[in-house]
Amino acid sequence: MDSKEFELFPPNSTFTDDTVLIVAVADSLLNNIPYPESFYKWISKYSDKGYGQQFFQWIMSKDKKPYGSRAITKIYYIMALFQKK
Repeated sequence: MDSKEFELFPPNSTFTDDTVLIVAVADSLLNNIPYPESFYKWISKYSDKGYGQQFFQWIMSKDKKPYGSRAITKIYYIMALFQKK
């Protein structure tokens, strides 16, 4: 790139499921909201961002136990650590 001038957010730009999850985690931490509640809130608001089918079903269900996804297992583990404190 020869120039430092470019449009940072062109009209057709968008964001991904990762962005939504980062916002949900930040919302949980900054506002003392339980992770599942924050995830549900943000994913419901931006449900079309390309979540995996199993993940989407997991977050929309009432059962928040790990279902075999490594990412969800890590999230569940972190949630359990914070809930013990």
